[in-house]
Amino acid sequence: MRCQRGFTLIELTVVILILTLGVAWGATAWMRQAEDAAAQATGRWLLTVKTAVDQMLIRQADVIAGISAPRPGAYVYSNVMNPGLSELGAAGHLPTRFPAVPSLPYTVTVHILSPKGDCDNTGCRIEALTVARPVGQTASQAADVTRLAGILTGLEGYGLSVHPFFPRQLRGALAEFNNPPDARLPAMDVGTIAAFSVFDTTQHAQFVRHNDVRDTALRGELAVRKEISSQAGLRTPARVQAGGRVSAGEYLQVAGIASDGTACEADGLVGRSPDGQLLVCHGGRWQGAGSGFGGAFGWDDIMGCEFPPYRSIMINPRTGSCSCPPGFVPFEVSRTELHEFHPRHSFHSFVCIR
Repeated sequence: MRCQRGFTLIELTVVILILTLGVAWGATAWMRQAEDAAAQATGRWLLTVKTAVDQMLIRQADVIAGISAPRPGAYVYSNVMNPGLSELGAAGHLPTRFPAVPSLPYTVTVHILSPKGDCDNTGCRIEALTVARPVGQTASQAADVTRLAGILTGLEGYGLSVHPFFPRQLRGALAEFNNPPDARLPAMDVGTIAAFSVFDTTQHAQFVRHNDVRDTALRGELAVRKEISSQAGLRTPARVQAGGRVSAGEYLQVAGIASDGTACEADGLVGRSPDGQLLVCHGGRWQGAGSGFGGAFGWDDIMGCEFPPYRSIMINPRTGSCSCPPGFVPFEVSRTELHEFHPRHSFHSFVCIR
């Protein structure tokens, strides 16, 4: 008899089964690799958005903290506490043509949490979350710990998640929040991913900003080389010294009270009399601003200013003698001849003018 060679039915069945299992295993492994790659790509996408939020916090920290208004020319967000991805791109924080959505189906929003601390004085901590909520996924897909691990790996330690084992918390390597992390946010579903950003303003709190809205207190002198312009009040308990002009858009109100004719500290000072007249310090005496009158006095050709019975009416009250203040000259307004006492005896009246 001839020996028949070939495979039995059982052998063929086993081979086909092995091949089928190999193909199935290979397909599953390939799908898992594709899933892992998509998860890590999503993590990297979120990391890029997180970096953009970091930059935005640095630029907008003063506005978020409420210590200054937006600077002229700076990008203005529709809601600085919830910047959109398109706004981050328009502000220059995201790369050109950055994908609008990640590789896996997630809806992404950015939330700036309420600052913690005394922003006006000692500084505060500003935290932000870039939240990716699963959309178009089954509950098992969203809660897949392998997918979550892949996304968190792409976030390089800055990621947080709502884990199936801890649905009431948003947990990560750098931070942990209750779910929801803020009263303004709804509760997050299992499988939600978040990227954590933080900026501390402490080291910058002592500096005065452009468009600062705080009541700033300086304890030393303020010296500027150009004009000081204010649309509201400029108030100081000490001196304001400027190398240029000091201008006001409305009125200049002088609160210093002085008495006309009394001694003053230095020429050029400006004050006002109790009745509201503007006074200027000139020649060591307070004088009416813009006045060309420096007082009046009398003079006797024989007795001079020392005419005891009448000296009180002869002296100039501005100088305390029969003279004019510095900057004024005497102008004779009358002369009385008294020849019955002496042939050259006359009495003169002078006013002091500029």
